[in-house]
Amino acid sequence: MARLKLIIADLDDTYVESIASYLQLNHSQKFQVSSFTDKQCLVEYLSGEGNSIDILLIEESLYSDEIPTKNISNVILLTAEKVASTQDDYYTICKYQQGDKIVSDIFNIYAEKEDAKVINVTGEKKTKLVAVYSPIGGAGKTTIATSCAIQCAQKGLEVFYLNLEDFQSTPLFFSCKGECNLSNILYYLKDNSKNMQLRIEGTKLFDTDYNLHYFCPPESLLDLQESKPEELVTLLDEFRNMSQYDIVFVDMSSSFDDKNIEILNACDEILLVLPQDAVSDIKVELFSKEMSILKERKGLDLADKINMVLNKYNAYMALEVDTAEVCGKSIEYYIPVVPGMMAVKGNNRLMDLQGEFTESIEELIERYDI
Repeated sequence: MARLKLIIADLDDTYVESIASYLQLNHSQKFQVSSFTDKQCLVEYLSGEGNSIDILLIEESLYSDEIPTKNISNVILLTAEKVASTQDDYYTICKYQQGDKIVSDIFNIYAEKEDAKVINVTGEKKTKLVAVYSPIGGAGKTTIATSCAIQCAQKGLEVFYLNLEDFQSTPLFFSCKGECNLSNILYYLKDNSKNMQLRIEGTKLFDTDYNLHYFCPPESLLDLQESKPEELVTLLDEFRNMSQYDIVFVDMSSSFDDKNIEILNACDEILLVLPQDAVSDIKVELFSKEMSILKERKGLDLADKINMVLNKYNAYMALEVDTAEVCGKSIEYYIPVVPGMMAVKGNNRLMDLQGEFTESIEELIERYDI
């Protein structure tokens, strides 16, 4: 990507060294960082010809009319406490917060500027989009999606968990205390934001326990329901073009509507999750029929993408779903039933990833070259 030229200015040597080191270590592909702890040196530098700066991140008490701003696209004031996002016509960022949050705030502020140059957040990975889908409610699809995402991340892959369900259970697995959420992304998609990749960077959260990124759920399920199929496909294309992730797990709703059909078509693989119960056999047959009709009417053949997963499997419980087929595909992976696998205590998430369950998920994610 074209790196943003960023200046950090603060009289606190320790703080400047800390934030500059963080950016250079974790975001060197996104920022070209310079730092100043002396105001006069900063003024002299900014007064020089050809020193064009995208962002000046400066401690509020250090900023004054002496600072030349002619060649600065954005001035952001660093404040000791969280205040209104704008102050005296300038954007503000609380300086004492996690580095990832500061980076997110910078991206969101930069993307707000109408004449901001388009920044593509391009990495070097070949991103695989994996749809986790079930035509059957209560199949345990989200458990499969999050478990695959978590274990892939713990094995060293760069992972994004993208939940596109109407009613999302993301807070059960990850902390959702961010100021931005999926609704912001959906709005930017509808508004044809030219800096969509920066919007993604500014909205995503990072789970330090599981080492993966995700979005907070939307403010309202209506935001997701009102989004158009092509807007969600654009979002998936942005993830692919960013090339920052090895894999994006797309946790889908159980509907088989135009929106989900387009998502399935846009993804590289489909994990088709089925529960081991009497209803599955009937619904699998109906789903298989719909897939055939989809191919006949719209020319969409998703068969090669499908990998069938039987969840909540009990070897002592014989049902016809064990031999179910969809588009000529039969069940490849068996995820055992684990009573009490998931528990929630206060605000803590407890996921039991031990024993046969872990082994079965590991077998499933081996297909992603881990």
